[in-house]
Amino acid sequence: MTSSWSELVVREDVEATPEPTPPSPLELICGVVTVRLDAGTSAVPIAKIARALNASS
Repeated sequence: MTSSWSELVVREDVEATPEPTPPSPLELICGVVTVRLDAGTSAVPIAKIARALNASS
């Protein structure tokens, strides 16, 4: 009976990509009211909220 061996190659120098840090939330401040929005919020909802905050002041 003949046995067969294979080589095992191990690499320790593999570079891992770090997790990206999430963007900070967007804050709309009008007087005592602060609205925090996800940083990925598009311009249209931001404009509508800003308009509504300014209309009440």
